[in-house]
Formats: sequence, structure tokens, C-alpha cells
Amino acid sequence: MAFDLKSIQNGSGASSTVASTGPGKAIDSIAVLPFANASHDPDGEYLSEGITENIINSLSRITQLRVTSRSTVYRYKGQDQDPQIIGRELNVRAVLTGRVTQRGGTLIIGTELVDVIEGLQLWGERYSRKLADIFEVEEEIAKRISEGLRIKLSGEEAKSLTKRFTDNTDAYQLYLRGRYYWKKRTPDNIKKGCEYFQEAIEKDPGYALAYSGLADSYSQLCVYSLPPKEGWARAKAAAAAAVALNPELAEAHTSLAFVRAFADFDWAAAEQQFQHAIELDPAYWVAPYWYGVILTACGRFKDAERLMIRARELEPLSPVIAHGVAFILIARHRYTAAIDLTLQTIAIAPDYPMLRLCLGLAYEQESRYEEAIAEFEKVLQLLEGDPFAVGSLAHAHALAGNESEARRMLHDLLELAARKHVDA
Repeated sequence: MAFDLKSIQNGSGASSTVASTGPGKAIDSIAVLPFANASHDPDGEYLSEGITENIINSLSRITQLRVTSRSTVYRYKGQDQDPQIIGRELNVRAVLTGRVTQRGGTLIIGTELVDVIEGLQLWGERYSRKLADIFEVEEEIAKRISEGLRIKLSGEEAKSLTKRFTDNTDAYQLYLRGRYYWKKRTPDNIKKGCEYFQEAIEKDPGYALAYSGLADSYSQLCVYSLPPKEGWARAKAAAAAAVALNPELAEAHTSLAFVRAFADFDWAAAEQQFQHAIELDPAYWVAPYWYGVILTACGRFKDAERLMIRARELEPLSPVIAHGVAFILIARHRYTAAIDLTLQTIAIAPDYPMLRLCLGLAYEQESRYEEAIAEFEKVLQLLEGDPFAVGSLAHAHALAGNESEARRMLHDLLELAARKHVDA
């Protein structure tokens, strides 16, 4: 209430309180907990997640600050826990919490920065702005956090806190929606992501990040049931556009590297692009993850493991990276280790289909066919009946001796292939 009254009094649309902690030593570690979607509208989830991720990304550019990874903090999403307790669990000195409410064209964000050790509020603020001002709000939050942590920024770090990839707020919101659906990794959700990225590009034709998102979406759809000739051509065009528009963008080079590997089979060109992406942004975990997957396919297991270790350091609890590690273990015939890893991660992320696919493959190799079939059936459900999953399930039935069921599924796939693309 005090914040609101002060906001009305000074007419700024924001009000804040800062603890007087004296000149003390700079705080060197922080966890940004997932901002709550206080609108209670599922359609607004992309906004609270997007704001959280962008603050994490901005703070990660400060060299003297250790920022807890996204996959680690997202364990606490939806939980109403004491920030001090969470801070101690994560071994950080400061914790940022926030709530996002969208009312029509108005965006209300409440934030609080807490010193875990001292139990003090270092900074707290409530913003009530137009949705069109989202860039300014995110930049202000990142700046005020650095002040609250008593960190002295270099000129380059201060500049990075206000770095924008588009000035069009509509395009930015569409991009956030696109990434929100892309991360769900099911065919229908990735297709939704494609639509939002395309809309973002229509709003801002120079938006390199949106082109990168579009390329990643088409690349993933080619893994499922999008005809390769069509899908890879679109992915390649979008990735090339992203690099041309912003040659310093790690995401763009990562998107192009994936296309170079799986569309062109040009391993040397892919490797060059991945290495450049990692040089541009060592904190972008997707680059070492995909690089590791591709080196596994090339049989370079030691190099692949080194890259996956790097990716896991950046995002320790990511189910996507765990899938990459399991892929390496299966390729090296370490099936028991793959089963142990996937089961541990499924306990955290039960709905990630590629993890269950790896678990099914490992069970298959250990001749545990009934367990493999059970996992592939879950994959089929999660991937909404995609032929990619049907083939794996049919293969497991064949190995288990269920010949009639395997032949029925094969027959269905052949019939489907007469009407639409089905992976060979």
C-alpha cells in the first residue's frame, strides 16, 4: 500500500524501497526465481517466463556475479517458499522474486531483492507501466539489481544491461510466445512457435533473434514429420537471415550450425559455426549441447562429453541436456548409466518426450522389452501420435516377439506415408 501511495504521489508509475546496508562488500551471487503469473491466465505465462529469462540473461553478462541457472531456479516455479530458505539451498547471497500482472495494455511488476544472510530487503519496487514500456522496465530492474548488490559495472557490462534485439514491443512479445512454445518440444507446440516467430518477423523484418527461433523450430520439426526438403530449406533460409542481420549473435550461428550438420551433412562447417557461437556467448547453453549431439553422431565421444559437461554446468537440471548425455551413453553402450540418468531426470521433468525415448532405447538394448514398450507408449502420447514415436514403438514390439502388433503398426505407417511425409 505504501508503494502504491508513493507512486500516486510522485506520478512516476513506480515506487521503491532500498535497504540502507552501508558501503559493504559487493554481493557476488544471486538466484532469480521464476516470476509468478499473478494474472492467473495461462495465456500470460509466456510473459512471466520471458521476463524472468531476460533478467537472468542480462545479469549473466556481469562477470563478477554468479547467477543460478534457469533450469535450477525453475524447480521452484509455482512454489510459495521463503526466499531465504531457497537462497541457502542454492548457496547464493541474494534472491530476487517477482510477480507479473497484465491488465489489458497495462503491465504491473512487483519485485523484491533479499539478502539471504542478513535477512534484509536490499531493494523492492512496484512498476505499473504500459505493456509497450516492457523494455524500459526490464532494463530498470537489471540496473537496480546491480545497484542493490553494490556491484561496480564496467562500461561494457552497463551497456549490456540495456542491450535490445528489437525496438518493436509487439515483435518482442511475439518472440517470447514463440520461445515459450518451442521449449515444449512437441510437434504441435513447435508449429505454434513457428507462427509466432513468423509474426514477430512481420512486425520487425530486421529481428535476427526471431529468425533464429524460426530456424530452430523448422529444424526440430524436421526431426519429427515435416518433409525434409521443405523443412530444411526453410530452416536454412531463416538461419542465414539471422546471421546476415546480426553476425555477432550466438543464437544465429548456433541455428546455422545445426542446419549445416543435419541438412547439409557438412560437419566441418557446422563445427566452425558452433565454435564461433561459443566464442560470442559462452553462456548460451544450446551451442555446446547441440555441438555435443553432433559430435556423438560423428563418433567423437570424448569431445562430445566435454561439451555436454560444459552445457550441464550452465544448465544443471535441464532435461534437454540430460537427453544429450543419455544419447552419448547409449552410443557408448553404457545402457545402465543411461537408464539411471534418465530416470533421475524424469522424476523432475516427466513430460519431456526425448528423455523417455532414450530410456526406451536403453531398455531395448538390455532386452527389457516390456519396459521399453511402456516408455515408447508414453512418448507416443506426449508427441501426440507423431510417426516418429510410432516407429520406435513398433520396433520394440517386433523385438519383444509381438509380430502381429508390429506388422499392424508398420501397415498403418505405410498407409499414412501415402498421404503425408513419414520418416524413412
